[in-house]
Amino acid sequence: ESGLQDVLADALRSTADSVWDGRRDPEAEETLRLELLALSYVLGPPAILEALRRWGIVKPAVVRAAADAVVDLARGAMNRKLSDTADSEMVAFAAPVQALIAAGCGAEFLAVMQVHAADEDLQSRIHLAVGFVGGCPPQQ
Repeated sequence: ESGLQDVLADALRSTADSVWDGRRDPEAEETLRLELLALSYVLGPPAILEALRRWGIVKPAVVRAAADAVVDLARGAMNRKLSDTADSEMVAFAAPVQALIAAGCGAEFLAVMQVHAADEDLQSRIHLAVGFVGGCPPQQ
């Protein structure tokens, strides 16, 4: 599994580094979203938070991909929760969103939201993600 983590992390790093600072790139954003989802399945959802912290200030494409990945994880958890009946399974499926909330993902999105205030599309994506993970710092 460590080899897979390294491959996924290298792919994410390569894609993020290929996007110009301050620029959006729809094709790269989709690739980044998929790479973030893959990493979150292997390392856990906080991998998304790490990408936000590393590139969020300078790369709005990473912010868009991270926001979309959070929404995908949250919607997937909700869909599985609605289709399953076992209580223990419901708790397990909500785990990705809970992990993001516990890690303070909402607060991180609010921080990058201020940096990229002029990009209305990005703002709407961030707002949607924050709706799922909250915008308050984690409680200690």
